[in-house]
Amino acid sequence: MNWRRHTAPLAIICLTTLLCLIPFLNKPLHIDDPLFVWIGDYIKAHPFDPYRLHVNWNGTEMQMSQITKNPPLASYYLALTALVAGQSETAYHLGFLLLALSASVGTYFLARLLCREPLIAALVSLLTPVYLVSASTLMCDVMMLSFWIWATFAWIKGLDTSKKSLLFISAILITGAAFSKYYGIALIPLLAIYSFARKEKTVSWIVYLLMPITAVTWYNTATYTLYGKALTIDAGSFTSQYKVGSPVSWLRKGLIDLNFTGGCLGSIIFLMPFLWTKRTISTFALIALPLSSLLLLADPMGLLNSLKTSIGFPLLLQTFLMTIAGLGLLSLAVADYRRNKDAQSLLLLLWVVGTFAFAGFFNWTINGRSILPMVPAIGILTARRLRQRFDEKTHNRIKKYIFWSLLPAAALSIAVTFADYRLAGTTETAAAKLTQKYQSIPGTLWFQGHWGFQYYMEKYGAKALDGARSELQAGDIIIVPANNTVSFDLPMDKVTPIGITEIASCRWISTMSPYVHSGFYSSIWGALPFFIGPVPLEKYYEVTVVSPIGNGQSIVEYNERVRNERR
Repeated sequence: MNWRRHTAPLAIICLTTLLCLIPFLNKPLHIDDPLFVWIGDYIKAHPFDPYRLHVNWNGTEMQMSQITKNPPLASYYLALTALVAGQSETAYHLGFLLLALSASVGTYFLARLLCREPLIAALVSLLTPVYLVSASTLMCDVMMLSFWIWATFAWIKGLDTSKKSLLFISAILITGAAFSKYYGIALIPLLAIYSFARKEKTVSWIVYLLMPITAVTWYNTATYTLYGKALTIDAGSFTSQYKVGSPVSWLRKGLIDLNFTGGCLGSIIFLMPFLWTKRTISTFALIALPLSSLLLLADPMGLLNSLKTSIGFPLLLQTFLMTIAGLGLLSLAVADYRRNKDAQSLLLLLWVVGTFAFAGFFNWTINGRSILPMVPAIGILTARRLRQRFDEKTHNRIKKYIFWSLLPAAALSIAVTFADYRLAGTTETAAAKLTQKYQSIPGTLWFQGHWGFQYYMEKYGAKALDGARSELQAGDIIIVPANNTVSFDLPMDKVTPIGITEIASCRWISTMSPYVHSGFYSSIWGALPFFIGPVPLEKYYEVTVVSPIGNGQSIVEYNERVRNERR
């Protein structure tokens, strides 16, 4: 390989990645970050038993093996990072910055095998809201993506050159993807179908795909021995609990999935004029108008249970644009396959459609993290489409305009990442302010809600309220965040409100708020991955206990008894 010809593109990719992510290196722990960090801390003392610790994450204390639905490799990486660089938010994010660089560079080399414009493919992938937001967290998604990209590269290169060593390396990387996030297992059938489509003379490559299958089987056996259940199967069972089979629910999921796909890769909207004719874009718009209207206006049919406020023009417009983008993105994969009908186009089609199907219809909730795996494929399809639409002379003439179009794409993606950064900061700020405010109370400071808020409240000395075990005394204080998860009703005859603390996040973009329909981490919060417009303050309700709660009967049981008596 002539490395000199790749020096400039790789420098651009690495520099762009660093410029986009370095400003967020001190991002507080957010959403599920604490789970990965806690497991990493536990691993340092118990390296062969990562899920034995107990955490109150779902309203009552449980063993981690009952809570987490992800494999432990990301937490092992966090443990290693802490040993090398120290235990801080910045140190953790520096470690994960290396994973983002790996994914960005890997996309470039994979694109070299599948298209003629690998730099465009890599930058289109990088400059998307879902990539930058995911890369600014401490969850397992970008680690899985990096393994996925390099595994695919090694597999294709191994088949192209008949090098069994590359197939062996790919098998190890597939295993790494599966142990980063269970969705990584999807690489096995994806690469198997690709290999069959190539019509190889032998099928000896199957042996290498058996390696990750064997590793996952061993993992299930080991976790069953340790925790009484195979954790890969348990994660699938958890997802199946949220499946609803009515036609309305499937329609709802499909519409939200399309919306999330378009929004999470929303920067592609700036390249649409290069990818499609005006007539095709108009067709997308005609299709998107009724779909986006149905999603937002058909609430009596039960299509959108998460709406908490009125529907305004900004929400309608953004839903419409995201739906157009989603249609355009899926059409890239379909059009590429219809044009080429070869193994490469089939690989990209299944990569995109499979991820779309999993995110919308098989995962427990639709979220940006589930959309993320399709990002490299979309980048490659974009580069392939540009080459297909324009001849050599025209392509070279408009290439500079294509790169200029990536500037607003970068601006949008960084803005969404900044909004998520600010939202994460509100939890740390609120925890510091509230624990300081009530540090002198004679009783205990309790809180509801989890995610990053739990991490910082416990760090500053507060206790998570356990609906089954906590016993509260008169004078205790309870903090209840408005925009959080897993809160249960408090007995109103035993508590009284005493105040509200309000913290400002980003005031013009939101990634997680049911009040503006944004739900990047879960569509339960809203049908858009992010919302551009006025964002309400984050509210934390403060109540004091006026008579004992618990004392022989759990809070949940007490509430149930009171409800039954009122009936």
